[in-house]
Amino acid sequence: MEKRELREKIFNIIIHILSNIDLQEGLNKRLILSRLIINDIENGVFGEKVNGFFRELNKKEKMIIAGGLQDKYKYDRELEVFKKVFKKIYPDSIIYDSLDDEEKLVLFINYENTKKNKQKEKVVEMLFLPTGLKTKIFWKKHFGVIGVEETMVIGEIAIY
Repeated sequence: MEKRELREKIFNIIIHILSNIDLQEGLNKRLILSRLIINDIENGVFGEKVNGFFRELNKKEKMIIAGGLQDKYKYDRELEVFKKVFKKIYPDSIIYDSLDDEEKLVLFINYENTKKNKQKEKVVEMLFLPTGLKTKIFWKKHFGVIGVEETMVIGEIAIY
């Protein structure tokens, strides 16, 4: 009789531990779809060029891309999704609408112009930038804006 009670108590404890683990590590629909999208990209479904650039991303960035693709197909607002994903990949960056060309976005990316950063930007552009839009990219050095003192530092501005 004591063994039966002990077994029931141990079983109860184990079930509670497993339920807590499931609560913390459980999957939801969005996470499952993100994993499937990542798997598709890595298997070349989106093309070899995207796959090559995608390999350079870390796990968090891959999840951001997969979540962005879900939003793109769900909401069909490509430009908003592009801006959202871009800001998540490059948090300390700015997206400007070009005043001289309505089909161009000006991107200030406050990171070094490295091969890895270029590939990250390229994969975001390839997957999310609406058709017909072009980008002009400024790396690390912001272009000068008249009236904004922080952007008018000699030797630290780009010409646009």
